[in-house]
Amino acid sequence: MPTRPPVRGDSHGAGRPLLSPALTARLKLRHLSCFLEVAEGGSLGAAAARLHVTESAVSKTIGELEDILGAQLFERLRKGMRPTAIGAGFGQQAREILQRLQSAADQAANGGSRRPATLRMGAMPIASAIYLPAVLQDFVERFPRCLVEVAVGPKDALLDDLRQGKVDVIIGRLPPFEDMAGLSFEQIMLDQYVFAVARNHPLARRKRLSMQDLMAYTLVTPPRQTVVWDEVRRLFLAKGIGEPPRVIEILDLNFASAFTLRHKAVWIASRSFLLARELVGPLHILPLDTAMLEAPIGLIRRAEAARDDTQALLAELVRRHRASPGQG
Repeated sequence: MPTRPPVRGDSHGAGRPLLSPALTARLKLRHLSCFLEVAEGGSLGAAAARLHVTESAVSKTIGELEDILGAQLFERLRKGMRPTAIGAGFGQQAREILQRLQSAADQAANGGSRRPATLRMGAMPIASAIYLPAVLQDFVERFPRCLVEVAVGPKDALLDDLRQGKVDVIIGRLPPFEDMAGLSFEQIMLDQYVFAVARNHPLARRKRLSMQDLMAYTLVTPPRQTVVWDEVRRLFLAKGIGEPPRVIEILDLNFASAFTLRHKAVWIASRSFLLARELVGPLHILPLDTAMLEAPIGLIRRAEAARDDTQALLAELVRRHRASPGQG
């Protein structure tokens, strides 16, 4: 028996379908999702990568949608696509439709035996500072009823929590190989640690420096439980230098930046963090070779763990925000 379209039961249109028969038969949720991905990504290729389909499949879906609506939704540019005025208006309504549908589904699930979805994530300090604000804002808009729990800490504690199931995913710097047993890593970007000082620091006026020159000053470093501390120790050993005599180990990035700006200290700092917080200017990056301190930032998960919708969306949003200003 054919399915009848839903009908409106109010006094303004009793018996009238909510959707026309043509839309009911042809318009699918995939059309709306695909439209929004192209609009946000700016190209067929970007949308195809996020949807894990081919560019031709995305192009075909957009063509179907334009045919269904009888309107041109995108301008085809030399290096991408841009919504037309009609497309921009349609996109706003499409986003609201999908958000309302997700909200209705969440409410239905919560009214039954299912518990509200929860995303438990760990974040190493740099990743939490440069990624999480924008990523989680997008996430809670997509999953408004999902409870998000974030634990910020050093590598050792977070990896223990991940293996014990206390967190579902970690965003942070790639740990050493020996710490990755049973875990998987998806790279998002490359980060590099540098030596930074205040603009009025004596070392800021010198064009030629050696690592040994740093030993006369207090070093502000990440704690020993972090990935970076091991990398810094190996760098010093490679340069024939032992452990620095005066060290402040701290996770608090706000303290580290304030202390460095006010005192004659040398901060071993993330270049991505300095750019994201616009600290390149107040601080001076010393001309020292820190290629050994370059490493990927990405998502760390249990290799055998099942990926649910919340984790899949989080990964998608992290990929989308990797090109944000100050993160290159």
